[in-house]
Amino acid sequence: MTEVNAASRKRRKNRKNKQQFAKKGHYADPLSPIASTPMKRPAEKSTSIKSRHASSAASNDVNVFTSKEEETLFSPRKLRKEYDQEQEKPKAKKTRTRLNYDSATSSNGEQEQQETSFADAGKDELFSPALKPPSTSRSTSASSLNARGRLETKPEPDEQMEKDIALAEEFLDTSDHMVDGEGQEEECATPLEQEFNPFCFMKTLPRYEDIVEGKRPVALPDKSHDAPKICLVLDLDETLVHCSVEEVKDPHMQFPVTFNGVEYVVNVKKRPHMEYFLKRASKLFEIVVFTASHKVYAEKLMNMLDPHHNFIKHRLYRDDCLDVFGNYVKDLNVLGRDLSKVVLVDNSPHAFGYQVTNGIPIETWYDDEADAELLNLLPFLESLVDVDDVRPVLEKQFQIQKLIDATPDEIEMKLWDDTKDRRKYEDLSDLFAIFKTTEHLEAAYVRDAITPEQYTEACTKLISQYKTAETALRLGGFIDNVNSFISEYRLDCPRALERLVRIGVPATVVHNTTNRKTDSVNVAQTVQNFITLMDVLKLNIRAVDEIQPLLSEMMSSLTMVSGLPPDFSGRDKIEGWLCTMNAMRASEELDEEQARQLSFDLERAYSSFMAFLNK
Repeated sequence: MTEVNAASRKRRKNRKNKQQFAKKGHYADPLSPIASTPMKRPAEKSTSIKSRHASSAASNDVNVFTSKEEETLFSPRKLRKEYDQEQEKPKAKKTRTRLNYDSATSSNGEQEQQETSFADAGKDELFSPALKPPSTSRSTSASSLNARGRLETKPEPDEQMEKDIALAEEFLDTSDHMVDGEGQEEECATPLEQEFNPFCFMKTLPRYEDIVEGKRPVALPDKSHDAPKICLVLDLDETLVHCSVEEVKDPHMQFPVTFNGVEYVVNVKKRPHMEYFLKRASKLFEIVVFTASHKVYAEKLMNMLDPHHNFIKHRLYRDDCLDVFGNYVKDLNVLGRDLSKVVLVDNSPHAFGYQVTNGIPIETWYDDEADAELLNLLPFLESLVDVDDVRPVLEKQFQIQKLIDATPDEIEMKLWDDTKDRRKYEDLSDLFAIFKTTEHLEAAYVRDAITPEQYTEACTKLISQYKTAETALRLGGFIDNVNSFISEYRLDCPRALERLVRIGVPATVVHNTTNRKTDSVNVAQTVQNFITLMDVLKLNIRAVDEIQPLLSEMMSSLTMVSGLPPDFSGRDKIEGWLCTMNAMRASEELDEEQARQLSFDLERAYSSFMAFLNK
């Protein structure tokens, strides 16, 4: 009985963890070729966030910030200098090669070097990127100890709530299958996208033993006898480069990539001094690039950055990450290297959630041409070359564990106060996903990346889902109308807006290759739809929610008829009425004048259609 109870408790714990992680956001979008994380998106500036950070620090009495005048936002790179002054400085003077950063301004890696002494008695000898003076601009990786979502005492979810959450997650997974994942470049946030707290994420990670059964297979070959002692693992996106499938000003490189059946052009910007950093570091370390991006994208990119493997000796991709309830964590055990000799540099601290003392956080980079983070990091990395165990050095230098421990216990980020509030955010998320999916579906159809049949099936389903989600939100009082939703969340989806809101039917134009029997079925269906709709109007039915579905169905069947002239006037009339009704509420009714005009237009369209059939 004890064993049964223990197993039951473990299952409940796993369910809670899964529910919690599902609402915290993914480390990388599973549907995107390019790694996308909440910390890898430019954050909007907001004065209200500053006050939240200040109050959070005060309420939890966590002494990890600089002064309010210097930096009110939380960042793992801006720790107090007292952390590095807990022990006395080494008395022995040490002289070694140091870079001349004043001359290292070119991105081509042709920097000069000079010999300089580190025996300055008035300053720390060891450079720490975490101790640099706060910049005037806000760090994009900044986040508070308390996320922007609501923080509540963790309730015990009932079975129905768990089922509802699972169904909502499944809906989003299926609805988002056409999304290319380029959300990391968008300035807007989805309704469920909250400011991500990496240390809350790291603190609530399940035990490694509960996720990994046994031992994970090693992904790298054995280390060669002449390889450097220390293995330096580097993140790719927003650490070495910034990539986007949107237009980028003056990209350094461009290349095509096909993902989920759609071809994209990836624009690449190299972080300043990236080539020099790799050239210098490769002489001192065994370099491994470990990215949460898909191999189809990352491999092409690295083949362009280092085609002959002169600098990057090994490459690891999303499949090598540890999937923790949909969140991709970089488990360094897959390297097959002694972890006392492994360092991971990543702009997202939660990437090294299971090996905290092996991680070095670096500032997220998008397009700042004056950035010198890679140059500034080199001296610190050089100091690790002869260290027997890097972990105590990194633990003392960056204090990541202190930040994790400072996160309050027994709280969980929630996005709702009650069931109604939860439904609101789920429906908002559904509607947002439908718009984004439709936008990419339209683009895929225009590019001939999918067949007309595939497009018609997917688009019809999305239109139906849109009507359901929009009606639920509007009737629930959560949105006034679709336009207010689009404005509030700054949706830039013109194709989806046209298809879902204005027209309401797929844009399929069939170049018929079917036999006459199949075409006869389409003709018969269209005739039946005409007659049904005209009879409905004769019965004085005026409700929009009763007429619009019939009109939409007739438009769909009309487009399936082969040989119909492109300038068929009846189609334009029907499309115009669809646009009119899509702008009306479901509870509204056509007035007498509108009903007469619609009936007249249908009679004329039907006569024109029959004349076409009799030719």
